[in-house]
Amino acid sequence: MNIRSLVLIVRNKIKVSDTIWSVVSAGERCLLYLGVFFVCVVPQALAGETALPLPLNPAEPPGRSALNPELFVTATHVRAQSATHKKLLLIDVRHHSAFEKFRIPGSINIPIFAVKTKTMFKSNPLVLFNSGGRNTALAKACMALRNKGFDVSVMFGGLAAWRSIQGPIQGDFFAQKALNTMGASEWFGEKDYSHWIVVNAADVVSDQAKHLVPNARHVPWTDGPEQFRHRLSKIFKAEKTTPLLSLLVLNETGQGYDGMEKALAGMGPVFFLKDGLDGYSVFLKQQALIREQDTSKTISTRKCKTCS
Repeated sequence: MNIRSLVLIVRNKIKVSDTIWSVVSAGERCLLYLGVFFVCVVPQALAGETALPLPLNPAEPPGRSALNPELFVTATHVRAQSATHKKLLLIDVRHHSAFEKFRIPGSINIPIFAVKTKTMFKSNPLVLFNSGGRNTALAKACMALRNKGFDVSVMFGGLAAWRSIQGPIQGDFFAQKALNTMGASEWFGEKDYSHWIVVNAADVVSDQAKHLVPNARHVPWTDGPEQFRHRLSKIFKAEKTTPLLSLLVLNETGQGYDGMEKALAGMGPVFFLKDGLDGYSVFLKQQALIREQDTSKTISTRKCKTCS
């Protein structure tokens, strides 16, 4: 998509008519073009996402999106390969500050947009990973790198999955607990993908839950840790026809997750919605307000000389 196409989209979004556009000065048009370029094009280019379709599984029925399993490897596979394959490189794409807190021993910290510049790595098999919740973003980057000749895969579930199989991690033990937490904005970007199993652990399914997570399975935590794990294990087994699975556990307030995390230890990539459905509802309201403000914006225009 070129910049001119993006400008047309912006004009349509803010409802700028051809009449108004015709009296906008060249300088104002230039500012709009630059704004679109830096807001829309530059971030996508840095992330390696420009002009790339999301790598979906074409076998997935319409209405739900599925990641292409051919782009992914499991944490168990990566651990086995790293022990025997000396040329395998583990690329941690998290921010440097997060990498400094804790990391997989021997891994390399490289921002995802910079991996494509490391052409010397084309002779090595690469495994990309992040904290674990945002598999879709890495899938895009992986596909772009394969198109450039890299032998690369993504570790499904990232560091959260690595931790769940008790893979070695260096660094701050207490900071690692954040690996299993998923923020509202992260979940909003992931919610339409079929590799997620969503579990509502609240005592009662509220109207809010029915509206925000209508497909969530209801497994009350109050039934006890053993029953909680047993029921979720059955759900996992029933879904094992899907090669990629992650679990999101939530309740209304986001409180009381510690016991659930202990009960589900070793089950795979398990995440807990930060601040629960209350926090997610606040996030959605904020996003709606931002969209409303965006659509109400208009371009200030000068009077044309012929009209004055």
